[in-house]
Amino acid sequence: MSRRAVLLFVAASLIWGSSFLLIRVAVRSISPSAGFPGAPALGVSTVMMVCSSAVFALPAATHLPRHPPGEASIAALAALGIVNTGLPSWVYFALVREAGAAVTSLITYAVPVVALALGASLLGEHLTIGALAGLVLIASGTWLTARAQRPRLKQRSTAVRDEHTRARPPRSSS
Repeated sequence: MSRRAVLLFVAASLIWGSSFLLIRVAVRSISPSAGFPGAPALGVSTVMMVCSSAVFALPAATHLPRHPPGEASIAALAALGIVNTGLPSWVYFALVREAGAAVTSLITYAVPVVALALGASLLGEHLTIGALAGLVLIASGTWLTARAQRPRLKQRSTAVRDEHTRARPPRSSS
């Protein structure tokens, strides 16, 4: 592996790891009383999408299609945007708010497990000893990390619930 590849891999790892910390800071800095409970998730998601759009705007503008997309393509794009991006982002940021960034980052460990299971079941790929050993390592690491986070999770859930309770205005009895 070249030196450039190693540096790019390290940079990607640092960026990926720091994203959970940035999300935690962003979600913590906005109180639920500032609007609807999904406001932090919407704000962070909007910033992420604007940055991604800015990166891909020039390449997209230089390779415009010769004809407009059909209705089926537009419907598929809308469904992918809502079902595969919008809803999971909303659930993800709600989980960051409720459970914390460290516990939420554990979800990413499930990606190779799901990929291996889908590859074996749908594509007929063979499970190797190395792949099974990797699953054991992933499961062990996830279990150890979740076990270390459990007391904090309960404490954070109580604090978030108390914050939501204080943020609600009292009901009038009229």
